Amino acid sequence: MAGWTDDELRRTAEAYLAMLGDARSGRPYSKAKVRRALIASHLPARSEQAIEYRMRNISAVLDELGRPTLPGYVPAKNVGRGVSARICDVLTSLQPPSPITPGATEAAALEQDEDAQPGTVPSRSPSGLSAVPPPMIYFNIGWMRNYAGPNASDPTIGNHAYLGSHAHGAEAYNFAPEPGALLYGYRPPGSRERVNIDRLGAAPGDDYIDGVTVVWIARERSSGTSVIVGWYRNARVWRNAHSSDHVLNGERHAWSVQGRVAESVLVPVIARDFRVQSSRTAPGIGFGQKPTWYGHPDVDRRVWNYIRKFGATSSAKPGKPKRPPRNQDPELRREVERAAINHAKAYYRQLYGPEAVESVEVLAKGWDLEIACGGEPLLVEVKGLLRGELICELTPNEYKAMRALVNRPRYIVYVVNNALAVAPDAPLPSVFIHEKGDVWRTADGRTLKITEKTGAVLTCS
Repeated sequence: MAGWTDDELRRTAEAYLAMLGDARSGRPYSKAKVRRALIASHLPARSEQAIEYRMRNISAVLDELGRPTLPGYVPAKNVGRGVSARICDVLTSLQPPSPITPGATEAAALEQDEDAQPGTVPSRSPSGLSAVPPPMIYFNIGWMRNYAGPNASDPTIGNHAYLGSHAHGAEAYNFAPEPGALLYGYRPPGSRERVNIDRLGAAPGDDYIDGVTVVWIARERSSGTSVIVGWYRNARVWRNAHSSDHVLNGERHAWSVQGRVAESVLVPVIARDFRVQSSRTAPGIGFGQKPTWYGHPDVDRRVWNYIRKFGATSSAKPGKPKRPPRNQDPELRREVERAAINHAKAYYRQLYGPEAVESVEVLAKGWDLEIACGGEPLLVEVKGLLRGELICELTPNEYKAMRALVNRPRYIVYVVNNALAVAPDAPLPSVFIHEKGDVWRTADGRTLKITEKTGAVLTCS
């Protein structure tokens, strides 16, 4: 008999979880009727005995994950080579652990916060947003911390010619609230380039289009990496720029986008971890030389998923695996590691509150931080790097903890590049969350390449 397909495993897991829900709610159910229904509908090639044993395999995986099991299906741990991990992936997709998906109380609180100021980090998944991306447009602007107006301590840093001779660009006002809790978005060069709103769904004669998600991206100076720094949802994008009331550098600049404070987010520097590729590094799907970019369907889907959840492929060539660069200065190594730990603590405190983070470094559990955010804690292993290339090493104990089936859905690899950067430069985090099997991926789609040693070498480009 051929091995079980992914669809067969999923159908069986769905039936198991449905019965488990009935059992925990006190509703009557019949295992025999469920097995016969599976054979009649989706598993005609399987016997009742085979389905029953697979249900016991599901009990074994749930038991190892520390989750409730169905009475009467005693865990059978002889699952079969590779099947255990596949069952774990199916169960995680059907019944994700609560730390990854906040409960209704958190989501409702976010929805009710109509007066929230930009710059706050929500708890993860604001509810009510469709999975289908709205019209999206991207503007490449200069780097700032706050975009709250021109401030000597927060210059606008970028490669645009205008910033070569001026301390601030007009994007300095992009997250400075105006009367009526409105935001006005400036993009270089503003007054000289029209936005082709027809590409966003507007009719040729329209002056503007509503309902657009505007994404602001900027390049961090020391690393040269472009990241998402904020967005306006449900924004109005104008075909022609409008003159501003602000006078900056002796001239009036022009804005092209109007958003609302309550539907906009400025990502704190500590959490700017979504990297956006250029056409040079991602031909055909990256942004080009102009400050206005109309996106790509693959990028739009990934960015929209990140926005919905906000507040979770290595290109290395085959051959001899690379080794992490070894810093010979033990004091500097400790400084880099401590900076990375502090960065991760600040990141998760922004997400889940000041009391959510517990340091367990000295306990040698195989991870550094435990994050309380509902249900079982997230297990976060932190790595700090001095420079921009992502390549680091796990100890045997850390790698064992990462691979353990019971830890996998909650284990996060948190890597901080440029860990010792000082403002206006910034450390850049990469937050790798378990997706399936041995895959850990960032929200922007980068995947860990795991090269096994006694422990493991991790790389990402």
